[in-house]
Amino acid sequence: MYSDKAFNWIPVAVGISLVSWALFWFRRYRQARTWMPVEAQVLKIMEKSRGVRIGVGLYLYVYPSVTFRYEVHGQTYMGGESSVEIENIWVPDYERTSAFWADWADGKRITAVYNPTNPKQAMLMTELSKSRLSHHAAVLSAGLLVLVLGVILL
Repeated sequence: MYSDKAFNWIPVAVGISLVSWALFWFRRYRQARTWMPVEAQVLKIMEKSRGVRIGVGLYLYVYPSVTFRYEVHGQTYMGGESSVEIENIWVPDYERTSAFWADWADGKRITAVYNPTNPKQAMLMTELSKSRLSHHAAVLSAGLLVLVLGVILL
């Protein structure tokens, strides 16, 4: 069968996976922060929602689904990405009136950012929210801890 040592590789693999996942998201946010601002026009905005189970409760979170138009070097593009990940911008249903998009309407002029190396890529918010920062930092910390424990067990 398998030796006991073979199972000691499981924490190492889990640790590497968690660290890789957290670093992947940190890298995406860092890259998006280098994108260039551009004036955009909202073509269509809708609120979407997602139920999230936290403990024994089910909570409703809302986030914008925005289609916008912007121009880079005389070329017109359409965008639809609100943020690097939806969880970065969603708010609990009861806070929807204070969301950054609460006063947006079709036709409103807003600021978007576009990727200077690929202007077809654009989004509305690139900043990492405090809640997502703490989430990704916790995953990174847990991954490092599990990885170190796995290496010690080897």
